[in-house]
Amino acid sequence: MNYIIEANIGIAFFYGIYLLVLRNETDFTKQRFFLLGSLLCCLIFPLIQIQSKIDVTSEVTTYVLNDLEVNITPASASWSLREIAFLVYTVIVALLIAPLLLNAFRLYSTISGSSGKRHASFYLI
Repeated sequence: MNYIIEANIGIAFFYGIYLLVLRNETDFTKQRFFLLGSLLCCLIFPLIQIQSKIDVTSEVTTYVLNDLEVNITPASASWSLREIAFLVYTVIVALLIAPLLLNAFRLYSTISGSSGKRHASFYLI
């Protein structure tokens, strides 16, 4: 499951670069090499495991209140993989639905603002 998520994140990343840099490029050889290379990278990169050794020591503060010892530790904010996947999925769905809704609104405003004529089974604008 991790492999699929990481590969899809890589594909989205390289597609964004493609849109920003190579979308209007007329040399199709560059585009082919970039697209094939980015797909290969997206297949290989998730297989590479990077181990990090980070020691996080949390400070424990101890208070004594009427012979009752209270230990206070700072809360750690950690996200589970399921929460991150849901967030990424929600953002992608929102980005895909936004242009659809925008185009639907433009079409509706064009139809309502025009003096179109209704013919048999279609509407002429």
